[in-house]
Amino acid sequence: MKTTLLTTFMLILSFVLASCGGESQPLLDNPRGSQTTSTTNTRHGDMGVNERSEVTEEEVDEDEVFYDSLGSRDRLTRSFTSMNLSDDTIRDMARRILELKDLKPGKYPISGNISLTLVMIKYMAELGDFEVGARDIGVILKGFGDLAGEKFSEPIWDVIRQVKKVRIGTQNGRAFLQIFTKGGGRLIYRVFEPMDGDILETVQMNNQDTIWLDPIDSMIEKNDIMKFLNAKETFLGFEIGKLNQIHPGIKPNMWYHLDRMDLSYPNLRISASSAFIKTRKRKVDLMNMYVFPGLEDGSGKPLPSVVIRGKTGMFKLKMSIDQ
Repeated sequence: MKTTLLTTFMLILSFVLASCGGESQPLLDNPRGSQTTSTTNTRHGDMGVNERSEVTEEEVDEDEVFYDSLGSRDRLTRSFTSMNLSDDTIRDMARRILELKDLKPGKYPISGNISLTLVMIKYMAELGDFEVGARDIGVILKGFGDLAGEKFSEPIWDVIRQVKKVRIGTQNGRAFLQIFTKGGGRLIYRVFEPMDGDILETVQMNNQDTIWLDPIDSMIEKNDIMKFLNAKETFLGFEIGKLNQIHPGIKPNMWYHLDRMDLSYPNLRISASSAFIKTRKRKVDLMNMYVFPGLEDGSGKPLPSVVIRGKTGMFKLKMSIDQ
């Protein structure tokens, strides 16, 4: 049976909910004015257990306002490959999605949200090659947030409202995400956080650019990560502190994290050719981003799970997010 993304996740979530207590309520709400597309038969609403049997009219209006703010789906949700999923595949995906609830960001919510989002994209890329429209992205993210027990921040939803559609899949064995924006402008993630005498304003990338998500799982790749963390960024042979802003807890705990067998979340190397960070004082082109979901210190407290390497003018730098 050829299925689309949301149908697949209805099956996955059905298995999850059944294994957690045999709930039989519908998985998707059916608010007023919902529509179908030529390839998707899902309804707009939360991808969680329907607990709205006594919902008020005001609550329904708020839900509609949220989905309307994402824009129409414009018949964009469709698959390009046959997504024939076996029962074992569905069970495995359900188990991994359920485990996402353990990804607690702690005091580092920005890196935590980035890690959670990228892990979800990596999982979705394993299902097949497909495009997803704006409203359905909202449904999926709200469903994942419910499973993980976390709410995505408003800046994340601001990004989603700029998106027309995304394409997710694999190419030559590599997972990818391609983003199409409304109006064809840049995608902008607004941060506006103070950082070491400057202000981190936005993260931006071009319309239709491709983000590649490569797992860090071989010994060579793990060694490369340690070399990257140990090496100091210099200029004209001099080490400059502001070019090396990585949380001090990351390096001493990295080998243990990379060798852990009890974590199912993939460590990822992320690349996107047009991505850059804009601070009040400078522009930093993103060379690579490394994601280490579930990274902790020796006492089990979360550490920043995202480290980036970038270039600004003649300088190269590396830093951890939430530093």
